[in-house]
Amino acid sequence: MLSFGMSTTSLSAAPVPRLAPLLRQWLLVVLCGLLGPLAFAQPPCDDDDDDDNISGSIQAGAAVCEGENISLTFFFTDDDDDDDVVVDVTYTIGGASFSLNGITSGYVVFHPATANTTATLLSIYSIADGCIVSTNFSIPIPVWPQPLVSIGSTTNPSCGQNNGSVSLSATGGTPAFQYRISGGNLQSSPSFSGLGAGTYTFEVLDANGCSATTAPISLNDEDAPTLTVTSSNNPSCGQNNGSVSLSATGGTPAFQYRISGGNLQSSPSFSGLGAGTYTFEVIDANGCSTTTDFLLSDQSNLVLTVEIIQQPSCAGDGRVQAGVTGGQGPYTFSLDGINWQSSPVFSDLGSGTYALEVRDAASCLALIPFELIQDNGGLPSAEIDGEIKLDLCLGEWYELVGSVAAGVTVRWYSPSSLVSISDPNANITEVQVGAAGDYWLYYELSSPLCPAYSLDSIFLSIPPRPLAQPDGPLQISAGDAITINVLTNDQAANTVLTLLSLPQHGTLTQSSPGVFRFQSESLSESVRDTFFYQLCHLVCTTQCDTGMVILSIGAGDGPEPEPDPCDLSNVPDNVLPEGLTLNGDDYNDRLEFVIIDLSTCPFNNLGSELIIFNRWGDKVFEQSPYDNQWDGRSRDGQLLPPGVYYYVLKVNVPDQEPFIRFKNVTIFY
Repeated sequence: MLSFGMSTTSLSAAPVPRLAPLLRQWLLVVLCGLLGPLAFAQPPCDDDDDDDNISGSIQAGAAVCEGENISLTFFFTDDDDDDDVVVDVTYTIGGASFSLNGITSGYVVFHPATANTTATLLSIYSIADGCIVSTNFSIPIPVWPQPLVSIGSTTNPSCGQNNGSVSLSATGGTPAFQYRISGGNLQSSPSFSGLGAGTYTFEVLDANGCSATTAPISLNDEDAPTLTVTSSNNPSCGQNNGSVSLSATGGTPAFQYRISGGNLQSSPSFSGLGAGTYTFEVIDANGCSTTTDFLLSDQSNLVLTVEIIQQPSCAGDGRVQAGVTGGQGPYTFSLDGINWQSSPVFSDLGSGTYALEVRDAASCLALIPFELIQDNGGLPSAEIDGEIKLDLCLGEWYELVGSVAAGVTVRWYSPSSLVSISDPNANITEVQVGAAGDYWLYYELSSPLCPAYSLDSIFLSIPPRPLAQPDGPLQISAGDAITINVLTNDQAANTVLTLLSLPQHGTLTQSSPGVFRFQSESLSESVRDTFFYQLCHLVCTTQCDTGMVILSIGAGDGPEPEPDPCDLSNVPDNVLPEGLTLNGDDYNDRLEFVIIDLSTCPFNNLGSELIIFNRWGDKVFEQSPYDNQWDGRSRDGQLLPPGVYYYVLKVNVPDQEPFIRFKNVTIFY
């Protein structure tokens, strides 16, 4: 459909022809009627007549988007350069023909543009001269293709939130595309999120500004699901045996469920529940959730009481009665969890602590402890004089006194065999413990009718002996000083340290308990030096141990000290004896090992053990620690016959690998 115009802007209807052309055409019709059937046509303009030379052209406006109107402007002139010449024209655009009557130069007309095409000016009829000029003046009509936009996908908002989304898809047009929603800001992404419920229109614009819009699209809010409890079983017997089943409606399946913020599950049923209030939650596929609270009550409420009817005497005639409320009858009762009875009364009970149980028809249990105290009929109670805890020294005897009465017998005893009792059946006795540690000692009273009717106890605590481990050899250069903490490797709790000897080649001072400073003399040769100390327990003063510190003092230019005879890491075989000559000349009369000599290597001697076998594998001698005094005698003191014997020497020193040697020794007479 064309749009016409009467000015340089626009017109929507054809112009009204001027009077002169119409009158001329009417006169021509009349003449044709008078002259008869004479063919008559408009003459062409004479090219020789300068006044008749009319020319024209058309011009298209800027390119437009497909479907929009493009402008065509007509320009005319004659040889007199008149711009106001009035003409009729015929032209085509896009293959369709159009005509305009009585227009002047600069006249504008609009046509809808659907694709690239051509506009052609076909003829110009000069109204003033009554002649026509044929022309084929053509111009291209540029049209930009229109983009197309469609809805790719949509997600409705849920739970009353702005969590809906729409994705667009654009084709055609001229990339790149920009998008906007309901006249909003342009964006390069075709996706829109954070949308609530409502109706939206989306628009796409291409690189030429051509646009397309979608039909209005509605997003509907999807409600959260509704959660209800469909069935429940209350727990019983105080156990976690309750259950709840749920049902979810509305929302968007599939649903997931959880209890009190726990893990999600697809099943709407929960079991293994105890009494209490629970919060159940359902979450649908959109993440919408709903919660509901539900109370489970314990059905048993089984309450047990006990009434002591009679405290027992020595004859064991105690009597109690149970009372029970709640639960489901009938009830059964037990004192040991094995034997059950329907009667709530228990008789013939002795003194002691009991646990009374009741079981109802639903197998629910309740328990209550109680104690029966024997009535001793005026007999005295067992009592030990003194504190409940007694600190003893290892190996010492200590006197204990217990209560006593006429006709009553006493007994002292301990679960440990390390506790020695001088007279277990006297109320005044002495006790001795053979090893450090904590022990219980009991004092028991009995009468002919009431055996073991009363008991008292005392706690015996025996501290360990001090242990002074050897130190060294410690390396030091002549003239230098060294600080030594001798207690680092000792067991010295609650002990006092006494220095027994001083080194010979320097000065020794004590800065704090167990910490010494040794200042060496300037020496011309390397030497070994020692000093000894003693640790004694503060309370048990006879429990002592002696420690030795070995110093290896090296002179700068002097000879190196002799190899350490106590070094167990490299013991040559030639220092281990291989024979005894028992002839009384005091030479090779004893099996002696330099590496465990008590005077030079006391720390090795403490960890030494010697075992001797005959050639049949019988053990004939054993000693730990070994004192280097074996003279060929058996364990009962008898001289062994001459021959080959085998020994095992073991030495265990803290923080070192154990030293073990298997050798043979021959006895000669």
